[in-house]
Amino acid sequence: MDGILGLGPSAGSNVRAQVNSSAGDTVLDRIFRQDLTTPNILTLQLPRVLQDGLDIGFHTGQLTIGSVVPGYE
Repeated sequence: MDGILGLGPSAGSNVRAQVNSSAGDTVLDRIFRQDLTTPNILTLQLPRVLQDGLDIGFHTGQLTIGSVVPGYE
């Protein structure tokens, strides 16, 4: 499974099902288990160059774990 990064819960993971142990848990589950006080929040903002056909400039994408993308609270 080269290139697969599990950002969902381990319950639906095919890798977890094949390994049949916590060694196959997704990255997100492992991160949340490292610090149980971290809120179970994941946000993903995709990069954009065009919006409605208009050039709005380049915006980089963001991935946050435990918080919301700044400005989108």
